[in-house]
Formats: sequence, C-alpha cells, structure tokens
Amino acid sequence: MDANPNAQKRFARSVLGWFRGQDDNDQASSPTIDATDDPPQLSRAVQLALIGDFLDSHDLAVSPQTLAAAFAVTSGTNPNLVRRIEDRVAEGERVSGPWLVHASGERSDPGALVEDVASPFEPLLEQLRAMLDSFALATRSVRSATGEYGSALEKQAASIAQMDGQDGVNLDELAGLVRSMIARTQKAEEDLRRNDQETAGLRASLAKAQRDAKVDALTGLPNRRAFEAHYSELYRDTREGLERLSVAFCDIDHFKKINDRHGHETGDRMLKTVASSLSAISGKNCHVARHGGEEFVMLFRGNSPEEALERLDALREALAQRNFVNRHNDQPIGRVTFSAGIADAFAYPDPREALRAADRALYKAKESGRNRIELADE
Repeated sequence: MDANPNAQKRFARSVLGWFRGQDDNDQASSPTIDATDDPPQLSRAVQLALIGDFLDSHDLAVSPQTLAAAFAVTSGTNPNLVRRIEDRVAEGERVSGPWLVHASGERSDPGALVEDVASPFEPLLEQLRAMLDSFALATRSVRSATGEYGSALEKQAASIAQMDGQDGVNLDELAGLVRSMIARTQKAEEDLRRNDQETAGLRASLAKAQRDAKVDALTGLPNRRAFEAHYSELYRDTREGLERLSVAFCDIDHFKKINDRHGHETGDRMLKTVASSLSAISGKNCHVARHGGEEFVMLFRGNSPEEALERLDALREALAQRNFVNRHNDQPIGRVTFSAGIADAFAYPDPREALRAADRALYKAKESGRNRIELADE
C-alpha cells in the first residue's frame, strides 16, 4: 500500500494527542483505528517519535517487550491493544510495564512462525554488532601501524643522537622535532587503546541486549522467539536421529480472575511460580519457554506423548496441592492450576501443525473441566 502523507499526519496527530491526553482542540480523545482498515504507513522518523512519546507518556522502561508493544500501538497494527489501553486509562489505572506485556500478549496463532511477529529492532541490533566488529578490526589495524611507526621514530632518534653536528645538522632542533612526533604517536596509540576498550564495552552491552531480546523479562524463561529457534533445530536433529519428540502447550487456569481479584502484581507472582514449577522438569531433554500471556510451551526430546504426559501430569498434581495467599492483604488466592495439551511432533505434516494440534488438545482440556492434560488426536 502506498503511503498517504495526509493520512500519516492525521494518524500521527491523533496518536500523539491521545498520548498527551488532548487532540488539536485540547480535548481528550483517542485515535480512531479500524481493525478492518490497513494502518497508514508512517515514515521512520514519525514512527520513532510516536514510540518515544508513548513510552514517555506512560513512564515505561525501554525493553524489547515495551518497544514491541509501543510499535504495535503506534503503527495501528494491534487495535485490540489500543482499545485495552483506552479502557484502562478511562478506569484511572496506570499502564505499567507488566500490564502492557500481559495485554500485548494476546493469543495468536500458536503455529505461526516467530518471524511473523518479529520485533522490528532485532535487525538493528545485528547491524550494530556488525558495525562494531568492523570498527574494532579497523582500530586494531591502525594501532598496529601506529606502534610500528613509533618504534621506527625511536630508532631514528637514537641515530640522530650519534650524528654530533655532522654536515651542519642542528641536533637539538631535529631531536626536538622527532620527540614531538614520538609524543604525538604515543598519544594516538593511547586514544586507539581507549577506543578499543570502549568498543569492547559496547560489544558486551550489545550482546546482553541481544540475549535479553530472547528472554522473557518476567519469568526469565526463553521467550517465543528463542523457542521457535530451538524447536526448529531440535525438530531437525530428532528427525534425523529417529528420536521421539513431543510438544506441549500449558495454560494457567482462570488467570484473568486472579489478575482481576488480586491485581497484576499477584498475577505476575503466579506466572513466575508456574514458570519455576515447569522449569523443575526441564533439562537437557526437556525445554520450557513462555509463549505469551499465561501460556507456556514445552518440548520433550526422546519422549512419546504418553511419556511426556506422565512427567507433566506429576508436576500438575504437585502444583494443584498448593494453596497461595495474597502477600499484600493475606487474602487467600487458593489453588493455582494449569491445563495442557500434548502432541507428537512427527505425527503431522510439519512442526507448526504439531503446535496447533497441541493447542487444540489444550482447549479440549479446558472444555473438559481444566486442571488436566489431554493428548492430541493424531
């Protein structure tokens, strides 16, 4: 779709006015985004300005999750999230980072490739890494050349000191000139050494940002992007090695009620508790990740669906026996349970269809009363 400059300006003004609580007439308003229409394609500068204004207006920290959510809101690609934010602001509630991550984690097609929902910032991180590598290589090359040049100057200075005024050479003036050149060379070496150190620090920070982009900030588990990469690799390896591979979807039961009754902070605690429980059986042959919202996904290498069910069901029963209490007001939360669906990764045409089959089995477990695990129909 060709960009319409006037549509861009109208959309940008309406969204910026919404963030600031006023429209062009200083009256409260919200952007009109129709889910049936394609959002206007904004220029990079306008898009970045909208993202920055969104984060600033809600006092949100910069993270891969908040940046992705801000992009979805400001680009108009997630009208449901826009409406949820409108409702929350109308209720006088703050749009916090954890709430935004929950709200933007609305359920999507479980079999969709992660590239379909990719953050627009990861390619930039990769470009920065490549630029830093190139800069570091160039700096090391210049440092080497500068060091060799400085050594040559010092040898010349020693030779000059032995000339003792031959052929009318002014030794003091010439030696002073060489010493000045040596000092400048040494300063250049020091500057380059400092650049090397700063580049190393930048590279470390960039590596951390790239790792953080694949980790769920709340639970510390791998996120959906990391899961997709691991699933693709594991699917290929186990198929070539003729091993079993089962995939499971897990979803916390009645999670919205927990949030509504006890607040998102308590909801976050429950998410971390379930994540910790699922991690208890993870290891070399069992991988767990947060897929989004209150949903987790697991891979069982070397296990049939029946074997994976046995392992996961023992964990489900242990969790269901615990009773939780709201730490802030001592009100009982009660039991926190989850439902799950498990599928054989190789019983379907491709790994994406296996994910969808596990997802259908999960909903069968929900419809059958929750707090249970179902096997997918092959």
